[in-house]
Amino acid sequence: MLKKSFLTIVTTLLLLSPAALATAGEIGLQVTPEQIDIGLNFKGSTLEIAGNVPPGSDVCLKVESPPGTVALNRKGKVGPFWMTVDHVQAENVPKIYEVLSTRPLEEIPQKAREQMEVGPGYSYLKEHARVLRKQEESKEVLSPAEAGDYLNGLFEIYEKKAFYLVDAGALQNENGRFHASVSIPAAIPPGKTKITAYAISGDRVVATGEFPLQVNSVGLVNWVRSEATANGPFYGLIAVVVALLVGLVTGTLFNSLGRSRKGLEADSGAH
Repeated sequence: MLKKSFLTIVTTLLLLSPAALATAGEIGLQVTPEQIDIGLNFKGSTLEIAGNVPPGSDVCLKVESPPGTVALNRKGKVGPFWMTVDHVQAENVPKIYEVLSTRPLEEIPQKAREQMEVGPGYSYLKEHARVLRKQEESKEVLSPAEAGDYLNGLFEIYEKKAFYLVDAGALQNENGRFHASVSIPAAIPPGKTKITAYAISGDRVVATGEFPLQVNSVGLVNWVRSEATANGPFYGLIAVVVALLVGLVTGTLFNSLGRSRKGLEADSGAH
């Protein structure tokens, strides 16, 4: 009887162990901090993320903010002047997108990449984004080729600003546990940023875990956002005054990044 009870206890402990839980298909994620507050002096944050996965499996970690819309202006020469020659909107594009993995995405089997909805060169984001050009009374959906040119430029800008990151080899599976330090830029939008971890064995995902990171605007930042929603004209007046003051200080020169992408600019205020 005593031997049977001992075996029962040992079996229960094994089933509750991290490796057994991960093998069962769920990764328990620990994220610190569990919430981000964006105030006037917010300059970004660092997330410490850890979890249990099946020993020997590959690990992929994805951090993705809510999708939004961003305005893109293409600059070009019109006579002697450098000015806007095209204006489009990219829809369903996250402002923050970071993917960390134990090995390059190209080396992870296609089936597993499809399950994780990730791919080399931000291929999944391109497939699900939509780029529109405003006509007189309607909007034209750009072809995949033309849209891809705009999206490539946008993603390059976001990489330069450290909004986007793909880092192969940033994770290690150490006896069934991984840890990552993830930098969160100050431009992260309010809402729920989804953190997802995947364990890959063979050609498929064998375990997943999700954590919804709540991002809140607080203080003056929250007031400005509220005014933009509830009192558009007043907010517009403030925005014009601020823009004039900033213009007097910084000037209106285009940065080298915009010119290197044929004058492509991303309007951060549209996201």
